[in-house]
Amino acid sequence: MIITLVFFTFLASSCLYYFFTTKFDNPRYYKLNTLRAKSLDIPDDKLITTRYSNLRVNKDIDTIIIGSGIGGLTTASLLAQTGRRVLVLEQHYIAGGCTHTFVDKKVEHESGIHYVGSIHKYKPLFEIVGDDEIEWCQLGHEDPDNLVYDEIIVDGESYRLPAGKQKLIDYLIERFPGDKYGIREYFTLVEMAAKKNLFFKLKTAPYFFSVIYDYFSRFLGNTYYKFNEVSAEYIVHRYIKNETLRKVLLGQFPDYGLLPSEASFFIHASIVNHYLEGGYYPKGGPSVIAKSIVKKINKFGGQVFVGEKVRNIIIEDGVAKGVLMNNGNIIPAKNVVSATGIKTTFESLVSKNSVPKMYKRILEKIPPSCQHFYLFVNLDGTPSELNLPSNNFWIYPTDSETGKSEFNKLITGMKNDPLDTDSKVPAFLGFSCRKDTTWESRFPNKSNCVIITQVDYSYFQQWEKWRDIDYRRIKNEISLKILDTILYEYFPQTKGKVTHYDGATPLTTKFYINSQCGESYG
Repeated sequence: MIITLVFFTFLASSCLYYFFTTKFDNPRYYKLNTLRAKSLDIPDDKLITTRYSNLRVNKDIDTIIIGSGIGGLTTASLLAQTGRRVLVLEQHYIAGGCTHTFVDKKVEHESGIHYVGSIHKYKPLFEIVGDDEIEWCQLGHEDPDNLVYDEIIVDGESYRLPAGKQKLIDYLIERFPGDKYGIREYFTLVEMAAKKNLFFKLKTAPYFFSVIYDYFSRFLGNTYYKFNEVSAEYIVHRYIKNETLRKVLLGQFPDYGLLPSEASFFIHASIVNHYLEGGYYPKGGPSVIAKSIVKKINKFGGQVFVGEKVRNIIIEDGVAKGVLMNNGNIIPAKNVVSATGIKTTFESLVSKNSVPKMYKRILEKIPPSCQHFYLFVNLDGTPSELNLPSNNFWIYPTDSETGKSEFNKLITGMKNDPLDTDSKVPAFLGFSCRKDTTWESRFPNKSNCVIITQVDYSYFQQWEKWRDIDYRRIKNEISLKILDTILYEYFPQTKGKVTHYDGATPLTTKFYINSQCGESYG
């Protein structure tokens, strides 16, 4: 699924950037790092696939960063620019986390970035952390007068969300005139809630200040906390009367991975507001993001290596001293940053005796985030020939008895048994081949598609240690069900054009991004 909070991470990181450059700026060390970097020039095609070798590792590492997702790379870039000797270690064969792409049967697929919003707001932050200027293709570009970024299919009807707050409001009022006042009030509230971004302000402030400010904000009933105390479903139902319109407004909920009845209105409003001015896709595919940042890291003397796992963080007297690699190599460092998530850090990389009691309590309260089944499809023919759209689709099939789409029932059905003939498939669908304007020159006469639905890790857990023939059979049957009920149902022109398909379960996610239960989100 989409990693939409990438840019909020950049925002927080940029604040850290100014803090570190003010406190630790050392012009002599800058120059030294820049000169050293000249001997580390790496070809563009090797930037995110340079394999780990102990012989290549710089001596006297200041900071080791475990994990090369967007958080790890951003941190590495900022620290490298402040004169730190940085080393990024990635267990996968390619750096970039969920920004990486892969090629299967000569067709490219994205692994996580399916669209991004608020580009004009966050683009300057890319110039801080990256070395290349990244260009963006706006979703809906095939119809410039109506730049649709999301299409929500619910209760048997299709609703296309155009870029621009006023355009979207006008469109929804035209479709649901009985809720015109509620629609206006709802979007006013969305913008109000999204601006109350106290969480990121607290996280980038000095610790003592953030604790005091947090205490008084709660005591005085800060609006941020009020928006977090009510669910997305509660607010939408309070302002909107039409049942179908409620589902349309809540239809992007898989972007944040919780059902609308479980998610706070703050996080819902943040996602909705993030896309109000449209959705965008990186020109050349999402891997250009990782390549740009790695290039900046290399430029300032840092290193990014892939293909070898960190076994443990070495801790002595409560202080991190370096890392032990899976192959037995020990790499000492003054600092160690884990960008692998709180669960992986304290349940896999740190010995139980070294985990502070505070984190043990936190870990007990944090369940894994949602898990997904991904279906990657190769198609014969260009996006234009197949008449494929660039906007995304959120598809919620109707119940055979009621004729309505029920979010809870759909998600629960797929989680319990994805092969149950009565369980309809709720899905995200996107054609990145149409989103990226460079696609046809890079992959002539080919197209691609990704379809994603929520499943449960426990359903596949029995095959964690051995992926036998039953696992492959189950995976194939789920893939065929998705093809029949989603791709061919809504895009019949693709039937007979599929040249290859491959499914990925939560076990796949766990293997590649090293998450504890195959969860896709942090």
